[in-house]
Amino acid sequence: MNSTGLGCLFRFVDTDELLAASELVLLPTLAKGETTRGDEFDKGENYMMMIPGFDGHHKVFRTVCERLKMPAIAIQPGLDHIEESIPEMGSRLAQAIIKKLKPQKTFYLLGYSFGAQVALEIASVLEEHGYVGVVYCIDASPDSYPATIDKWLREAGVTDDSQLENSLLHHMFMLMNGESSQHLTVKLQNARSWHEKVEACVYALRGKINHSMQYARGTILSAFARIRHARRYDGQKLRKNPLRSQIVLLRSSDQAASTGSDLGLSRYSRRQPIVYDLMANHADTLEDLQSANFINRHIDADLIEAFQKKNLCDSYIINASLFISPDQEID
Repeated sequence: MNSTGLGCLFRFVDTDELLAASELVLLPTLAKGETTRGDEFDKGENYMMMIPGFDGHHKVFRTVCERLKMPAIAIQPGLDHIEESIPEMGSRLAQAIIKKLKPQKTFYLLGYSFGAQVALEIASVLEEHGYVGVVYCIDASPDSYPATIDKWLREAGVTDDSQLENSLLHHMFMLMNGESSQHLTVKLQNARSWHEKVEACVYALRGKINHSMQYARGTILSAFARIRHARRYDGQKLRKNPLRSQIVLLRSSDQAASTGSDLGLSRYSRRQPIVYDLMANHADTLEDLQSANFINRHIDADLIEAFQKKNLCDSYIINASLFISPDQEID
């Protein structure tokens, strides 16, 4: 997996536009298998609510969920609120969680990379409604993340806003199309504004991808907006009113020793953060087999007991066609 430059920030563009637009995507875990439909979630059930990174894509959680001992659901930011700040995104997604999932009083939130900032904002809103729980921050914190982004951008050769625009457009073009374009390079050099650059990229994608142009444009615009908001986010409001919830940090091998063992997260909770060090780099933190083990350690004992008692065999309907044709005779 690409572990440098913009490859750390954006790795997926969902080929399914409807799924990409879904706020809630059910993820298969040890507690809920593949036979459960993606839209078949139960209100009131306790889910590990997972917030993806910059690309807003549920796929990043697939490996860690294979070993997770409770149901999980991805909370995707979508493309309809491009210019919202991180606190605004956290508030919107928290309201969606309360309305659609009706969580139990103890919640479980997990934020990967950019999603860690969003998860902390969601937790703050949930606590205002009487909830408390566990917030897993996967290799990111409000204090450390802006500097981490700047490091990845330097690796991509970005030193100013114009280079950021061009590099991001080339990267998103590659993710959607699978190859680079010299024609796009020329168009970007001649463009006079960010808007012209975006339209040049979208035009270059015409006929080469299965996505709609509206989806491609929204994906590019949201990517750029999230980078801008993440670079200037400082979590000041959260520091003034620290969480009551427990923060658990999974820290990659990329983190410099100078950043502090908890990446400054002790300022965001009244409880001392719990820190686990991984051997994996940032891009592979959720691929590390230790990650699921560390996450499972902080799931409530009652949920683990329910998991252990659960019949883990997937269930299937016999003679499923009878449910479609009820008048069919049985041989």
